[in-house]
Amino acid sequence: MTGSPDKVLGMMLTAYLIGSIPFGVIVGRLKGVDPRNVGSGNIGMTNVWRALGPTLGLTVFLLDVLKGFAPVWIVKMALQEDGSFRQSAWATVVAVLVAVSAFAGHNWPVFLKFKGGKGVSTGLGVLLALDWRVALADWAGFFVLLGLTRYVSAGSTAAALTLPFWFWYFTRGYAGSNVMVAFGVLAGILIIYKHRANYVRIVQGTEPKIGRKRGGS
Repeated sequence: MTGSPDKVLGMMLTAYLIGSIPFGVIVGRLKGVDPRNVGSGNIGMTNVWRALGPTLGLTVFLLDVLKGFAPVWIVKMALQEDGSFRQSAWATVVAVLVAVSAFAGHNWPVFLKFKGGKGVSTGLGVLLALDWRVALADWAGFFVLLGLTRYVSAGSTAAALTLPFWFWYFTRGYAGSNVMVAFGVLAGILIIYKHRANYVRIVQGTEPKIGRKRGGS
């Protein structure tokens, strides 16, 4: 599968629509709660966890991870050459375009008038599909900062800042490595941008730490 331009656009559109599925809203409505109207108003795991408990919060987390992972993994496997994805620069470009589309779908979902989440969970799914080593290293930093500060937003910021480095470290020498690093830069910038309200609350002392029910990341 070489991926002609029309096919690539089709893959990107499909990934965007999958990424746009608002699992936080869907799960919340099963309990009669719209997460956009409680806590931080975010549709992601943290706000759902605080509003509806850990079980539903983790459910949203897993579903958001899956919608980032599935489209990228399927395309990546379809574009392999001789059983090795890393040998094809074009395959890397297409997979990254699909990753950006799924990521954008979560952050700006067509089903919610382009008002979505912050991309952390869906970003993890995308990373697992692109290179699981990058995902593990990056999320190790997330948990270190989360443990030190108890701010989910601090962990997310740490992961965003180190993402380009981990892409460079683990994919150097691969065809299309620079594309991976560029994706890391773009994703990191978007995650930090989506957390700007959290930074204001941290400065004001109103950002809740993990374990509390009010607010959210």
